[in-house]
Amino acid sequence: CESGQQMNSAQPERVGFRYVWVTRVSMRQLSPTEAIILAVSPKFATVYDHVSFQWSLKMHGTACVQGDEEDGDESDSAEEEQERPVSDYVAVSLYFNDGPVPSVDLRAVVAIMGDKNDSQDGEVNTVIEETLRRQIQEIEG
Repeated sequence: CESGQQMNSAQPERVGFRYVWVTRVSMRQLSPTEAIILAVSPKFATVYDHVSFQWSLKMHGTACVQGDEEDGDESDSAEEEQERPVSDYVAVSLYFNDGPVPSVDLRAVVAIMGDKNDSQDGEVNTVIEETLRRQIQEIEG
């Protein structure tokens, strides 16, 4: 049927979507100077023309609660400073749970925003923003 062929030629080769996952970061105190961040999303789906892709997100990390006790002490050498472990980090994992194909091309932008209360002008400021492109595989199980 000619009309069917025309419809197929008009079908896009790539399908894109945007999902904004907003979460309030809460920290659990591990020690007087360290806290842990953990947030896991429920599964969510993106749907195009009755075809569904299922995903889940996980965010974890640590945060230094207090500043260095040696703030006023400038006697630290550059060598000692480099040996200190970097303990603050936030990791975001995106899981491709299910879909009509076993792998997808992904472009992700992760932005961590500051709190309005921490801003002098009352605006929310981006603290960190990273972009990555990967091909990811559907997870088993």
